[in-house]
Amino acid sequence: MRRYPIFVAHRTPKLAAFLVATLAAPSAWAQGEEVNKQSYHLFNPVPPPLMRELSTDRPDMTESPYTVDAGHFQVEIDLASLVVDQGQRSVGLMSMNTKVGLTNFLDLQVVIDSFLETGGRYGVGDLTLRTKFNVWGNDGGTTAFGLMPFLTLPTGSNEFGVSGVEGGLIPLLAIELPAGFSTTLMPELDLVRNDEGRYELQVFATGTIARDLYGALGGFVEGTALIPVSGGPVAVGLDLGLTYGLLDNLAFDTGVRIGLTDAAEDLAVFTGLSFRV
Repeated sequence: MRRYPIFVAHRTPKLAAFLVATLAAPSAWAQGEEVNKQSYHLFNPVPPPLMRELSTDRPDMTESPYTVDAGHFQVEIDLASLVVDQGQRSVGLMSMNTKVGLTNFLDLQVVIDSFLETGGRYGVGDLTLRTKFNVWGNDGGTTAFGLMPFLTLPTGSNEFGVSGVEGGLIPLLAIELPAGFSTTLMPELDLVRNDEGRYELQVFATGTIARDLYGALGGFVEGTALIPVSGGPVAVGLDLGLTYGLLDNLAFDTGVRIGLTDAAEDLAVFTGLSFRV
């Protein structure tokens, strides 16, 4: 969703592999010169001094166009979420998105709904495979654009998750605004199965406005709309949240989602964390 500030005074200890990579890096970054990062890949990691600021796809619904640096892993965890809709409560625990940077502009992601409960029914959710391709703006500029195709597999248990394979494409556009604000727009296209087992198209349109508030603390406001192309009610929601970049490679978040139409979930609260190695 956003990039987290870096605080030099609280840097985490570097792993031995990072030190080796740093010593082997070109001397240009030490002199403040622009460095071409295209030569780095999964088996030749980007040295720590060249890594981008931590950027995550959580906590809002709008994804980020920025990829994980080549050769590094990132895990984004939904520690706990509570959803209330029409008097029914649902709980989710430890859902996570695990990412690995393949090149300077491409990463691979595996999303797992680890534990779900609703109405006394317990189970696990689906497995989603995603790959994010940054077209421009990964390492600088006032705008960034990315594409993220995905495929959801029906691995859920006890009637959780989708009834068949689903997929889609997510275009992502981030724009820096005046006064420290930024916005990200996401017109997601989904191919989903309806109750009759037929595939139909739906659009999930979202937009987020975010800003650093004080030091490592940031906030965001987001609008969402789930639109069935074949007709039916539109689910419109409003999301509010806070993020806190505790360390270079560790961030916490919390927030609330409010349904604005009958088709949307009435209320959801959530908290999570993201870290990178």
